[in-house]
Amino acid sequence: MSASKLILIIDDEEFLRNSIKLLLERSGFQTATFGSSEEAVRYLTIQKVDLILLDVLMNNENGLDSFPILQQLCPSAPIVILSADGSKETMQRAERLGTAAFLLKPISPAELMKLVQELV
Repeated sequence: MSASKLILIIDDEEFLRNSIKLLLERSGFQTATFGSSEEAVRYLTIQKVDLILLDVLMNNENGLDSFPILQQLCPSAPIVILSADGSKETMQRAERLGTAAFLLKPISPAELMKLVQELV
């Protein structure tokens, strides 16, 4: 793991976003956080990241709808889905899009860190 690894967190739940940010930064990662995919897309036009953590059910949007553009803007970054929606349909759609992993909320900090370390 390198301190230079930058992880993008996209989740409309501010508390969860900040909790993940704190967890990752305590482990030496850099983070960028956004409450919507639209904000994240603007960021990715000027900054590349090493990993993307993407929520599915956000205010007025489905994170999976933005998956292709996120992937296009940063093709080398694995995208991990974080979602409270564990429906078969959502999980299959995420798999078809090429997600690196699908974590159901509530997320275990240990499970998240293990996955992040494997992917970056």
